[in-house]
Amino acid sequence: MSDDLRRLFNRASIDFDTPAPDYRDVLQGGRRRLWTRRLGAVTFLVALLVGGGTLVTGLPWTNESTSGDSTQPAAQTTTQYVPDTRVASFAVRAIADAGLLDPKGTFNDYKGVEEATGGWQVNFDAFVCGSATCEPNSDGDTQLSVQVENGVLSIYDATGPLPDDATQRLLDFKEEPTPEGVDLQFPFLRISDSLDEGVSVIASPVWTGPIPARAALQVDCRLNILNEGGAVVFDRLLDEPLPQTEEQRAGTKYVWGLPESLRDEAAQASVVCQTTPS
Repeated sequence: MSDDLRRLFNRASIDFDTPAPDYRDVLQGGRRRLWTRRLGAVTFLVALLVGGGTLVTGLPWTNESTSGDSTQPAAQTTTQYVPDTRVASFAVRAIADAGLLDPKGTFNDYKGVEEATGGWQVNFDAFVCGSATCEPNSDGDTQLSVQVENGVLSIYDATGPLPDDATQRLLDFKEEPTPEGVDLQFPFLRISDSLDEGVSVIASPVWTGPIPARAALQVDCRLNILNEGGAVVFDRLLDEPLPQTEEQRAGTKYVWGLPESLRDEAAQASVVCQTTPS
């Protein structure tokens, strides 16, 4: 036998002597490869989820069930200091503007200011007045609830014996809470002509200064009567006492008689006051 033939025979003997793999081993090996691939896939999926979760937690999540209003900044409430004297003069002017400060009609006598939730309550005694006398209103007294809203003094509630149109005028009345000087103002002022009293001026003032009014203050007021053209046809100095208690801050009723010669000429009245240190 040649050497080449012998080497070929020996190689074939080795191959044939090696036992053929059993089919169970083949199946088991296939299962091992299959489980290896599955395990690799699961490992990749877990790694993907873990990595993805880390990314997701960094995203800006939004809750669609939450109302859009909740994302708005909370309203800022500011408290503005306003002296009680300023609240009082505002309320008295509102009463006058609503036609409720008429000494010969519906009259509300100022009593004082109280602090209340969200603002102040201003109290008035309500009267029904005639040409000579006033009687308490049997339907009760008047209270105004005052607040500062958006930087403006306003009335958000009015109770008492008030006509509907007067109530609406009160609720519509507004002023900026700018400081006021020490002054005697006349929010109600009109000319009256009656057979009993003749021609006169009816007035009701409000004092914007301190209570009690200091003796060191000198208040000089002048009453002017104007004709239809706006010219002054009559004037006189007024000498009225200043208030010494809070209830006297407003609500005083004045009647100043005028010469009979002004009956056909008097069209308008005004009062100009000047406050100076005495």
